[in-house]
Amino acid sequence: MVHSERGLIIPIPVHGSKEIGVGLIREIIKQAGVTRDEWIAL
Repeated sequence: MVHSERGLIIPIPVHGSKEIGVGLIREIIKQAGVTRDEWIAL
């Protein structure tokens, strides 16, 4: 994932058919510098 305004690259792991855990999603959102609501709106 690339943050278009900052040019920040945030890796999103792909684990085959497994779901990404809540903790990892929270960390991705934190690194992206967006709020939970902004993330949901994407």
